[in-house]
Amino acid sequence: MRRLLTPRALILFSATVAATVAVVFFLRRPRPASLVAPEPKEQTAAPWPPEPILGRPTEEDLVRMRGEYVPPKPRRPLPRWAVGGIVLAVVAGLGQLFVYAVFDEPRIPAAPGHACAPPGCDTETVDEFTWSVLSEADPGLVYESVPDDGFEPPPPLVVGPDADCVPSRGAPVVAAPAKRTTRLVNRQWRRIEAWLGKNAPESRAALGAPARPRAIAEAEAVMGLRFPDDLKASLLRHDGGLGIMLDHLMPVARIAETWRSLCDIDAEDVADARDDWWDGRMIPIGEDGMGNHLIVDSVVGDVGDSDHEGTLTFEPGGVRIGSHLELLEKVADALERNEPLGWWRPRVVGGVLAWEP
Repeated sequence: MRRLLTPRALILFSATVAATVAVVFFLRRPRPASLVAPEPKEQTAAPWPPEPILGRPTEEDLVRMRGEYVPPKPRRPLPRWAVGGIVLAVVAGLGQLFVYAVFDEPRIPAAPGHACAPPGCDTETVDEFTWSVLSEADPGLVYESVPDDGFEPPPPLVVGPDADCVPSRGAPVVAAPAKRTTRLVNRQWRRIEAWLGKNAPESRAALGAPARPRAIAEAEAVMGLRFPDDLKASLLRHDGGLGIMLDHLMPVARIAETWRSLCDIDAEDVADARDDWWDGRMIPIGEDGMGNHLIVDSVVGDVGDSDHEGTLTFEPGGVRIGSHLELLEKVADALERNEPLGWWRPRVVGGVLAWEP
């Protein structure tokens, strides 16, 4: 059903319905009873005395003058051209709503996230660097050591070279994101832009200009994958430049360059792509300058954090983030409400947005 209902077929169907309504409307018009010209009426003498300039009062005028109730005149029916216009507008509106509902739905819905209170989630251990940062920010934290039972998880099972890092190079294909997804992404960006413009003008000015659709298509061709629609719509709004927690969003050219360098470092494939610190199907979207990257799984669509020490987690900052759209929404909520995003709270230093633990 979805394959048959292409946008072009839907437009043709709507045009056919509109044309059919118009044809039926004009065919059913009552025709004049006769086309013979009426005989001219005989000229009669003007009445005497002559008609007053303002006319003689009618019975209705006399009733109104006496203060009696005059029933309102019945409304005239709409002309046929107006009825036809209303019908065509309703058909076109229903067709557009159908297109939005079927063809322009977001391809990567935002999954419900859950917060994680520092210093960790459940039994998750905290590395020495993270603990030092958290303890400096909050000296009242108490570190609960986890007993070492000597057990170490086995390394990921290597099954061969990472085929995702050696894609078959195809021609760039420019494809626009879904309109509904673009509207949702732009809504979150407007919230972020408004807050930055009011509170952190330096960071607002540092936001990248919109990326070229051709540049996104070329990056997809180099990486052998498709960007999720929400990530593509975000790049078309701002080509990087926003600081999120410890990372800064990268422009599309830097995304392709970082992907290539990470594939050069780790070209092995493991049984579970999400169990290794890097896999070619991941899209690096942010970096902190220390070898760590914010990534998006091009298959699942959720946001993760690749650590240079060899770990990959899909709870960056201790928060589950189901999509790039949800990441922007959580950033906007944290800015407007002055609430932490996972382990990190936004603050402004000299007109620049910063994140402190």
